[in-house]
This record gives sequence, C-alpha cells and structure tokens, in this order.
Amino acid sequence: MQFQVSAKIQDVLRPHPLSKAPSEKPGKPEIVVITALGEELDYLYELPLGWSDLKVQKDRISYRRGHLAQDIDVIAASAHSTGLTATAILTAKVLKEWSPSVIAMIGICGGIKAKGVNIGDIVVASQCFHYQFGAFEDGKVTRELRVENTEPQVIDVVEHVTRRTQVLSEIQQSLPRGFKKPNTVLQCYVGPMASADLVVKDVEKLGEAVEADRKTIAIDMESYAFMSAARLANTRWSFVVKSVSDFADAKKDDEYREYAKYTSTRFFIQMVQSLVEGWK
Repeated sequence: MQFQVSAKIQDVLRPHPLSKAPSEKPGKPEIVVITALGEELDYLYELPLGWSDLKVQKDRISYRRGHLAQDIDVIAASAHSTGLTATAILTAKVLKEWSPSVIAMIGICGGIKAKGVNIGDIVVASQCFHYQFGAFEDGKVTRELRVENTEPQVIDVVEHVTRRTQVLSEIQQSLPRGFKKPNTVLQCYVGPMASADLVVKDVEKLGEAVEADRKTIAIDMESYAFMSAARLANTRWSFVVKSVSDFADAKKDDEYREYAKYTSTRFFIQMVQSLVEGWK
C-alpha cells in the first residue's frame, strides 16, 4: 500500500501559522511520534518516508527515522508496553534526546458509546486525565483528578483539517481492499480522554471515568502520562490522536483493531501536513 496525499487535499490545506519554523540545526528531527505497542506504528511505517533504523547509545528502545519533507524529519518509537509508566519513560527519553517541535501519540483507545462515538472514529484529546489518583480513608475513596490540557492551537489544527478538507472521507475511501471496517461514516471527535493502568472491559469501571468528567469520550492507558511528560518539557505542540477500537465493555475484542490503527495514523499525517504547511 502506497500513501499519497491527493492533489485535492493539498489544494485545500492552507498555511496555518501555528508553530515556530523548524530548527536550523542540520538533521534535527522536528516531529516525534510514539505509541504504546509496536503494532500501532504499522501503518506509519508503510508510508514511503525513507525509514531507517536509528540507534541511541545505552538505550534498548528501537527508533526509526523518516523524512516527511525537505529538512523535516520524523522519529517514531514504541514503548512496547501499555500503561502510564512505560509511556512516561519513553516520552521523557525522546524529548531529552531530540527536543522536537512536535510530539504526538497515536494508536487505539476505547470509546464511550453513550457519547455517540463509533468504532474507528478518531479522537483527538482536548485534555487527558488520570482518574485513579486519590486517597483511601475510612472505607472511602476520595478522588483527586490529575489533568493535562491540549493547547487550543492544536485543536485549531483539527478543526482546520476536518472542516476545510475532505480528509475523513478520503481516509475511509483509501482503505485497502478486504480491510474490515464498520458500517458507519468516519468521524473525528475532540474531547477528554481518561487514563488508568488497567484494561477496561466493564461498564461500571468505565463509569468511573465518566463520573470524573462527564464529557469524557474515550479511555486508554497512556495519554495522561504522555501529555504530562510533554508539559514538563515545555513541548507546546503535543497531542494525542487515537481511534476507537472497542467500547471498553464485556464485548471488547480485536475485530476492528486494524481499522482503528489505520484511521489514527492517517489523521495524524494530515494534522502534521497542516503544521508543515504553516512552517513554509
């Protein structure tokens, strides 16, 4: 499968003054993308970006480097493990090593069906929060919500891409033949994403996330740690783009896992392209 941005999409993507221009330092990667699991990078690595392996001294993580545009490189890596700790460590590593202008996390998440999201729909987190902090005293749990907000300018990019282009229909139409997809129209949502160190397959446990923030539309195991590490490193252009692979209930399965991985990756690429256009 070869990835090409259609001329139609290129024509409607206008320069968007959202980020500083790339660094003048030769060979400095401007964009880093990470995932929890290696498989969540599958469709990124299928893009013809001239990928090559990249070794970092005294680091067991495998990195790959590609060329998104002239003088703009992208580095990709996976924590090879779900959960907040592994993601926080990997995020801190790449930020210290490369200090990129943009860092993103892509992959799959669980969706809150009651909020109207469907399988495969793209979720860009407006905020990421950890809903399992708190104290247990006198037989009761007092919760303390930890929240990291996405910069408003990042949300501007999402609105720019979804409202002024045909990206969503282009993504859905570009699926390879035989690709299993749901019988719904692909949508993109912006809203809170909840994180905790557990795989949720129970609607009552899912309710804890919604109770913490009634606007919650998705749940995962990493986004809060990713955004927290990015904030500590003062990386302004940090964001999470994940797609719904299940509804985090007893029916949770992998039937549409590939579809969710694909839609997340393709939307991430369109967001990055919009940023790159703004740099020119």
